[in-house]
Amino acid sequence: MSRSRIIVAALLAASAVVFAIGVSVERSQGESHSDAPATSQPLGKATLAPEGSAAREAAEKKPSTTAAKAVATSAPEGSAAREAAEGRGESATASGEITEKLFGIETESTGLVVAVVVLSLMLAAGLLVIRSPLILVGAAVVVLGATAFDIRELAHQIDESRNGVAVLAALTAVSHLAVAAVASGLLLIERRKRA
Repeated sequence: MSRSRIIVAALLAASAVVFAIGVSVERSQGESHSDAPATSQPLGKATLAPEGSAAREAAEKKPSTTAAKAVATSAPEGSAAREAAEGRGESATASGEITEKLFGIETESTGLVVAVVVLSLMLAAGLLVIRSPLILVGAAVVVLGATAFDIRELAHQIDESRNGVAVLAALTAVSHLAVAAVASGLLLIERRKRA
């Protein structure tokens, strides 16, 4: 077994751990932010809610990002206010919880988090057990796709001023890029050896 495959597998496992920690930290911060005291900031897109509505009242008591979430939660389906809030990549669930969507995928669903961690660990194990170059290609493709989500999450966390989670998102993106680079380099080395 080559040292490079061990490095790629270790990077994959590490990125899975950092990803899981990041989601956990974000969820715990999200709960603490919902209990935070109200501040007065400009309403931004929340001004689309009608005067005197519950959405407008909630928007006037919370920061602008929370106000948009309040509008998305309480505005009627198809209304301009809800469409504007959902246009930010957020949607309201039946319980009133706001979820983030990217390409129609709820990026913070527990099922997706578990699937990403399991897939990363399976790829890491596959790199150690399977000698096929296809596993290297698969790992590189998967982590490059994940990097797009990581970069989107990094931008979102910076926008929400959650620096700790932003650092974890950046670490995950860097580890995914490192996996792609090392896997690609290893693939080239293995091809040269066969030629």
